[in-house]
Amino acid sequence: MASSGGGARRRVLMVSLEKEDWCEEVYSQLYKVLKKKASLTEVFDPQAAIQGLSATPRPDAVLVSDAAITSEENLDVLTALVA
Repeated sequence: MASSGGGARRRVLMVSLEKEDWCEEVYSQLYKVLKKKASLTEVFDPQAAIQGLSATPRPDAVLVSDAAITSEENLDVLTALVA
């Protein structure tokens, strides 16, 4: 879907519960484009992730940057993601 020039920017939530130090360097182009084309919010702890996932309005897209969301301690975040 093409976006109109004057429309609101899409909201992207990036969930980074166990972000590695090298991520921003390796994915610098992705970060650059996301920040330019969308309203990017990155969260680093489970509570912030749950808040972001349940925000109104909801994010237009969610990126999960690591596997920590699949651990038992983050089950609430995973549940919020698929709700």
